Amino acid sequence: MSSFFEPPPPLPEPRREPPRPRWVGAPDAEIGRAVALNLLLGRSDKAAVWLSTATVYTDGFEFDLQIRHRLDEGLLDDPFSIYSHHLPRRGRSPEEGLDQGLLRFGIEFSDGRKATNLPGWTPFLGESDAAPEGPILSPEAGGGGGGRWRQGFWVWPLPPRGTLAFVCEWPLADISETRSEIDSAILRDAAAEAAELWPEAESGSGTGASWSYETHRLPLPSAPPEAAEPPDPDEPTDPDDTTV
Repeated sequence: MSSFFEPPPPLPEPRREPPRPRWVGAPDAEIGRAVALNLLLGRSDKAAVWLSTATVYTDGFEFDLQIRHRLDEGLLDDPFSIYSHHLPRRGRSPEEGLDQGLLRFGIEFSDGRKATNLPGWTPFLGESDAAPEGPILSPEAGGGGGGRWRQGFWVWPLPPRGTLAFVCEWPLADISETRSEIDSAILRDAAAEAAELWPEAESGSGTGASWSYETHRLPLPSAPPEAAEPPDPDEPTDPDDTTV
C-alpha cells in the first residue's frame, strides 16, 4: 500500500451536549400524545384560520396553526412573521399600530397569564438558564404559499386547570378578534400518556450541530478572445506595409 496517502488520525469522541431546557421546545426523549381539537379560530370571505390537532408532552404541547386564504399572494408577506411586519421595517410609527397583514395570535391560561406572537411577548430564551414564568409561545417551523400557510408553535408549560383560550385577529383578511376556549383537562390528561424513550439526561447526542446545504448557480466567465497568431518569421513581408 502506498505510504503517501496515509489514513487521517482518528476523530475525537463527539462531545455530548446536555438536553435543552424544556421551555425551549418539545422534548427529544418523549413521544407525545396527539389530541384532536378541531378549532376554527377565525373565518371570513377571504380566509380561514384553524387548529386541528395538538401533540402533548409531559410539560407542554405543540401544534400547527393553519391558514387557507384567497388574498392576492403578490401583496401578502408571511402572515405569521413578526420580521416581515415589524414596525421599523415598514417605516410605520407606533401610533399607526401593527401592520394589517400580521396575523395576531395568542393563548391565555385560566389564571390570566397569556402569551402572543407579537414583538416583545416571547422572551429571549437564551439569556438565562433559569426557567421563565411562562407561558411561552415559541414559533417553530412553518411556511406556505399558493393560498396555504402553516406555522408551528410550542407552548410551555401545560396550562393549569380551567379553560385554555386561543385568540386570533387578522385585519387584512377581515377577521376580527375571536376567542376559542377548551377545557385544559383535554391536554393535561393526554400529557399523562406521553411515552418516555430514555432518560432525559441521555437525550443529548453529539455536538448538537446541524447541517444544511444550498445549491447555487454560478455564471461561467465568457471565453477569452482568441489571441492573434504570431507572424511567421519565414514568411516574406509586404513591401507596401507601412505599419509602424
